Amino acid sequence: MTLQETERILVRLGGTLVVLAMTTGLLIGLFPEVELILSAHVAANTAGIFMIAVAGVVGKLALSDNERRWLVRTLAGSGYLNWAATLLGAWLKTNRLTPVHGEGGAGLASEAVVAVLLGTMVVCTFVSLGLLLRGTRTPTPSSG
Repeated sequence: MTLQETERILVRLGGTLVVLAMTTGLLIGLFPEVELILSAHVAANTAGIFMIAVAGVVGKLALSDNERRWLVRTLAGSGYLNWAATLLGAWLKTNRLTPVHGEGGAGLASEAVVAVLLGTMVVCTFVSLGLLLRGTRTPTPSSG
């Protein structure tokens, strides 16, 4: 993945996530789980803006094309999965992994689906942060 493609894709994904976040904000009064829907709104805004910010600095990172590809995938996975899992948790009234915000009463299957989404999101978050930190290393001079 070229640097320009990486920048363009991150801005597109980040911008789309911000639009989804703003749309989610319009739904706040329609869900019984106000705190979870608000969390989905804020988390998606934050993740979308973060993706756009990373697009602005990705050219300064010492990452290979493959590492940039994984950075895009894991940043998108982190942001979109967090938004989807929290939105789904609000709709299903889960509270196993969101005990402060969730009302409870969801079945084990609903809790499991949200747990898998959130678990995958955490993995994506750590991988993307690891890639960002890896990109700050001093690049080795290429031979030839």
